[in-house]
Amino acid sequence: MNDLLLHCSIRRITSEQYEDYADSVGMDPFVFGPAGGGKMLYGAFLDGDPVGVATVSLFGSDSGPTHALIGDLHVLAAYRNSGIGTHLVSHIKTHLAALDVSVVADANEESLAIFTRAGFRDVGTFHKMLLSPAD
Repeated sequence: MNDLLLHCSIRRITSEQYEDYADSVGMDPFVFGPAGGGKMLYGAFLDGDPVGVATVSLFGSDSGPTHALIGDLHVLAAYRNSGIGTHLVSHIKTHLAALDVSVVADANEESLAIFTRAGFRDVGTFHKMLLSPAD
């Protein structure tokens, strides 16, 4: 583990914290929706400052979740390739292992290596598409 990761903490965050991070980096947090209803938000922090986020959506039935989707993985440009994204995904995987669910990762070109190192395998491509009320 590098020295930077010794100062990195991963924890669940609130919708407000997620939206503040998204606003600060120009992401649209509403594409991914608010927390709640099976969605968990995670943040990576260095000395208390947010440097990365990821969302986790749970899917299943009344008897509990059966699948999870890790999406919207983002690390500030200054901290990319430092291990923070891998650390964030590893933390999330540990939490999801306790739920005994199948996990799908929404990987883009920038995060593909992180998810591959974390043990995910490529099973195809899907597209996120949005239809807003104004459309």
